Amino acid sequence: GEGRDLALLIATDRYLEFPALANPIRDAETLKRLLEERFGFEVTLLQNPTRAEVFAALEALRRLPTHPRDQLFIHIAGHGLYDPVLRDGAIVLRHSKATDADNRTRLLTREFLHLVDTLPQRHVLVSLDVCFGGSIADALSWDRPTFRGGGNDLGDRDLLDRLLARRSRFVLTSTESEPAPDGAPGDLSPFAAKWIEFLGGPGMRTHAQAVAAFQRLRTRPYSGEFGSHESGGGFAFVPR
Repeated sequence: GEGRDLALLIATDRYLEFPALANPIRDAETLKRLLEERFGFEVTLLQNPTRAEVFAALEALRRLPTHPRDQLFIHIAGHGLYDPVLRDGAIVLRHSKATDADNRTRLLTREFLHLVDTLPQRHVLVSLDVCFGGSIADALSWDRPTFRGGGNDLGDRDLLDRLLARRSRFVLTSTESEPAPDGAPGDLSPFAAKWIEFLGGPGMRTHAQAVAAFQRLRTRPYSGEFGSHESGGGFAFVPR
């Protein structure tokens, strides 16, 4: 009766016109198990989807009945590009063309986050493990998040009430404006491995704690707020 925890995981490792990758689907499957088993998330995993299939998954989320405490975690792993004209990143999908001046087969990061912002779920955290993921900072000129207030003296229940009292829209990327390492074949990407390590920590895990943990990665992750985010809003992974 207190909302649903939802996750949409989008992983692409096979492409028609781009080199194959070793680990995105393995990363997503590992995250799926942890989100389901430890945190009770309802997870949808898209493997090597087309652009149309991604849009269909977003539309399915849009049609769900909602609750003010609903949370949605979106993780995307695969190739990414940077468009210097649009000053925007592009997520590469299975059918994306290597030459696509109009970005009709790719998914522009700004376009994607605009669609995500319009979803009815009140609390959203987007995780991008793609090259040039942090180039959204140049395109949208977001501020890096400021953590306001305390929270250290609150119990988990009271802290969760505070975090979910206001609308939240967060994004966390594996890199700022550089290529993102895929990791050794059969392993996890550094970004996915950090997610697994972080979510395996004790007790409730918050977005603010995630940002602090990811700062240690050599890839220089980017974090920010987007769209209709309300100051003080938060996101939390609560063990069941």
